[in-house]
Amino acid sequence: MSNPQTVRVIATDLVYVWVPTDTHDNPSIAQLEPVESHAKRIHEHADCASVFWGSSIEIHAIDSSLVAVVVRWTSNRARVSPDYFRPYTTPTRPAHVLRLNFDVGDLREYPVTEIALPCFPSDMSYHDIQTLTLPFRAALMHASKNGAEGEQSTATCALGLRQGWVASPDYIADDESLTGEATVCAMFIGWSSIEAHMDTIETERVKGLLEKMTAVMLPFAEGLELSHFVFKG
Repeated sequence: MSNPQTVRVIATDLVYVWVPTDTHDNPSIAQLEPVESHAKRIHEHADCASVFWGSSIEIHAIDSSLVAVVVRWTSNRARVSPDYFRPYTTPTRPAHVLRLNFDVGDLREYPVTEIALPCFPSDMSYHDIQTLTLPFRAALMHASKNGAEGEQSTATCALGLRQGWVASPDYIADDESLTGEATVCAMFIGWSSIEAHMDTIETERVKGLLEKMTAVMLPFAEGLELSHFVFKG
């Protein structure tokens, strides 16, 4: 695989595949292998810069596990079809393919990557959404944690953050929105661990900005829950 940093990426596809599981645990190697094999095959496409994949650390359902496949394209014409992973999805949870308007970089750089897809009412302007998300993003990157006596201790913050929009589909159906549709923002946040993420969102500034953002956010779309992944590729 070529160095993900040496190519010009035009578009990114985020694919969420729900792999059936026999237990309440993460999928076995045998269950993941077909998805990984398909992901590797995508990289053979002439316009593919790199492919990363990983299963969610969280358990979202008792009969399936969430696997994310991220494809970085050097051409806007290339894209992943939802049918490509259909044989490995559950009947009630089809694969989701989201076209992102930004480059996520090399997801192998981080021990843990959080993918958050916050939904906002579709009648809310991009400017108004960014007024909420950009300060929150800055706080995640520069959060600091206070010690018991109020002194500043070791900084707790995200290792990296890429943010942009879901460009396709333009909107996602959402019954909680007055318009019936939601605009979806996409955040890829690198952490040293899930514990570091939890510590950071408990800092005073981050918590305050998160409360402002969630006050106008819609619930996460079904099948697009916030998750943490360990990516390889």
